[in-house]
Amino acid sequence: FKYNGQNIGMHLWDTRGQEENSKIRPMSYAKCGIAVLGFSMNNKKTLKDLDIYVKEIKEYADDSCRILVGVTLEQKGDQEVNDPVSDREMEDWAQKNGMNATLKQTIKSGESLEKVCEFFAEKYLAIKNKDKQCNIA
Repeated sequence: FKYNGQNIGMHLWDTRGQEENSKIRPMSYAKCGIAVLGFSMNNKKTLKDLDIYVKEIKEYADDSCRILVGVTLEQKGDQEVNDPVSDREMEDWAQKNGMNATLKQTIKSGESLEKVCEFFAEKYLAIKNKDKQCNIA
C-alpha cells in the first residue's frame, strides 16, 4: 500500500469474538504498529466489549498507535438502533483508554476501505514518524 510515496505494509488480523481467537490473539500483536478497535455506534455494549482488547494491547503492543473506529451500520427497514453511542461517549472512552485517534465510518454496501487505510497510515506516520512496515491488529 502506497501512502504519500511511502510503502506501508499492512497485515490485518480480525480477532474479534470467537473464543478460539483468545488463545492466538496475542500473536497478532507482534510488531504491531497500529491497533484498531472497532465497535458499532448503534450499540453501547459493543464499545464496552472492547475493554479486554485494551488490556491485551497494553500488555503485548503498548507502543502501538491505537485507533478507535465507530461504525454506523446502514439501517434497513425495521432494524433497530439499540442504545446508540454518542460522539461525546466515543471521545470520552477513547481518551480514557489511551486511543491516539478516532474515526467514525458509515458502512454502505460496496464502499471502499481505501480511505480508512489512508487514515490509518496518516495517523501512524504522524505518531511514529517512521517509514517502516506497519502491522495492523
